[in-house]
Amino acid sequence: MKEKSLSVPSAGARNSRIELLRIISMLLIVAFHATSMGYLETDRPIIVRAAAVLLGTWGILGVNIFVIISAYFLTDQKCRSKRLVSLVFQVFTYFVLWLILSVAYKYFDTHSFAEALKAVAVKIFNGAFDPFWNRTYWFVTAYFFMLLASPFMNYLLHHADRRLIGKILIVASIIPVYSQFQKNAVIDSAVLCYIYLLTGALKLHFSDFANRIANTRNIVLLFSAALVGRLILQIPDFPDSLNKICYYTIGATDRHAVILLALALPICFSVFSQKPFYSGAVNRVAALTFGVYLLTELYVLDYYGIQEYIFKKFTWMGFITDGILFPLQYAAVVLLVFLLGIGVEFFRDLVLQKPFMKFIEKHFSANLQKADDWLYLE
Repeated sequence: MKEKSLSVPSAGARNSRIELLRIISMLLIVAFHATSMGYLETDRPIIVRAAAVLLGTWGILGVNIFVIISAYFLTDQKCRSKRLVSLVFQVFTYFVLWLILSVAYKYFDTHSFAEALKAVAVKIFNGAFDPFWNRTYWFVTAYFFMLLASPFMNYLLHHADRRLIGKILIVASIIPVYSQFQKNAVIDSAVLCYIYLLTGALKLHFSDFANRIANTRNIVLLFSAALVGRLILQIPDFPDSLNKICYYTIGATDRHAVILLALALPICFSVFSQKPFYSGAVNRVAALTFGVYLLTELYVLDYYGIQEYIFKKFTWMGFITDGILFPLQYAAVVLLVFLLGIGVEFFRDLVLQKPFMKFIEKHFSANLQKADDWLYLE
């Protein structure tokens, strides 16, 4: 009888435990975007607001986890121009999708193709001066500049001594603190670069400290503090001065909440320290998660985002109600949106991304190598 062969991970295969954390981070982001439906408004039933707090206020935690995972691996890798080209093309394809949906939506609204094109052209023109990606693609913009800066940060991490890096991190800690009061593409990029440096420093220079903070007690304490802060902000007629203090400390939910960065670090490093396991299915899904973000962040002109549209549809259909089943309904639609994003990204990757990257590698390999050599710092 022929023996059944076992699935053995190849050398360099991704740790599925970390990839599973990447999937969870994207689910947190999707759930966070759903709160734009007004589930946290004070006139909503307590069951709705409680579910929204418990499930939908951790999006920036998901962002931080996603960046920390990326930084953890990139600190030991050369910056590849292929990765930058792939990211730009991936965003470009979703931008084209945005163009198609925006023109179609405006056409059905005005029944004029010229008016539809004009509305989209005006949106793009205005975006050149007040970038619309500050609202939608702020993360991918900052992530791209983080990747561009990674060779310089890697050089610093691998050549500077522990004391110097510690001093730089202490001085630069003003960046995530200041970012809670000011949000733009420059600040966003600076915050992601700080997270990158912090992650690399914990991995390469302060692993003893990383091991000390990576425990269940710290995770529970920080999560509890953040949850208490969110619950305080839901108290009607809470004094405005105390409300602001709470919002900018333990209750912060918007980018870039310091409390959520503090929570993301022990979560990630506790997972990094655990014994790895391999699952091809988990890794395949995790590889598509960035596309979920790109899809759900699409806002058709100034109307609906795709995710917002889905939630509105399910509400009109009576599938999402302000009753006792709301938490389950909320979680179910979040999962549905996530799976939709995975499906769209799988199809896009198969039909567009892979053929494009094969073309680039075949015809521009020498150029990519020159760019890699230029980006590499000895």
